Formats: sequence, structure tokens, C-alpha cells
Amino acid sequence: GQIGMMKEFASGDGGGIRSSCGYCSHDFIMVCAALAVLTELGMYDVNAPENAEIMAKVRVGNADFLYKYEHGYMNYSLGKARESGERDADGYLLWKAWWQENYGR
Repeated sequence: GQIGMMKEFASGDGGGIRSSCGYCSHDFIMVCAALAVLTELGMYDVNAPENAEIMAKVRVGNADFLYKYEHGYMNYSLGKARESGERDADGYLLWKAWWQENYGR
């Protein structure tokens, strides 16, 4: 969610600070997979009042990520720019469809 999107702006590699939507796509997929499993097993209720604050953050972060990936995102790493988008992430479209089916946009 919001924490995952922070990684986009607070990551680094051998060339220094970078931004990468790829990190966010991995976080998005992990969040969706965890929610799917925990919900299916009855171990987590996304609608429970005590989970409202964290789910609000997840929804904000995921909506931000989905928008950026749908419209193309300019990554910067090692002094180079490269656009990435939905076509670049394996498994992403499956989890995007799952997220939208269960939580809307």
C-alpha cells in the first residue's frame, strides 16, 4: 500500500537513489496474494473495524500503483530513464483483475 509506494522513491542501487515501479509491482502482488489466502482461510476480515486503518492505506497505495502502471511510469536507475507499465510485470494482470473484482478501483 502506501508503504510499498514509498519504496518507489526511497530505493537505491550501486548508482545511488533510484525510483522503480518494479518494486511496487512485487509488493502489489504479495499484498493481493496474502489478502486472498488470509481471507479465504477466514484468518483476516478486511471489513472489521480494527482493520479499517490498514486497509485504507492498502487501498490508497494500490490505487496509486494501478494508475501509474496503467498509464506508464518513468523509472530512473543508474542515471538512465526507462518507462514501464502493465505489459512488463509477470503475474500482474491476474492480480490486478483479482483486486478490481474484490475491491474495485
